[in-house]
This record gives sequence, C-alpha cells and structure tokens, in this order.
Amino acid sequence: MRLDLAPRLPQAVVSFRGATQSSGHAALHEKLLFALRRMREAGGQLRLCDLHPYMQENFRLHRLHEIFPIYPDLDGAIQDW
Repeated sequence: MRLDLAPRLPQAVVSFRGATQSSGHAALHEKLLFALRRMREAGGQLRLCDLHPYMQENFRLHRLHEIFPIYPDLDGAIQDW
C-alpha cells in the first residue's frame, strides 16, 4: 500500500498496487474511514486506486464503493486534481 499526498492540498490517494488480499478487512476499512473523515474535515479528498478484484468485491459487499472514489490506477486518481 502506498500513500501519495498532493503538494499543498489536503488530498491523498491510497494505492493498493501489489496488494492481493487482506485478512483484516474490518481493520483496513476502519482505518480508511478514519483517514477519509480526517481528509474531509480538512476540506480534502481521499481516493483509492489499484484495488485487486478480490478487494473491489469486498468493497462492493460492504458498500464502501459508495463512500470512496475508486480508480483503476494512480494516474486516473490524480488526473482531475
């Protein structure tokens, strides 16, 4: 997992490139939701990218795809900033 911060802006992208599965989904979801809340409080955004298909399905099952903007890759995630 990699975190890229946009310079001088409260925006971040979490890339899951190379991550295939996580056994601690609940802990991961909790940390991402906490980070998202903090980013929004600062007027920013948190985006996710490079999710493995298994992780994408897990996000859909928990309806997190409705909360987090999810992009296929890092370039797509930062393209419109």
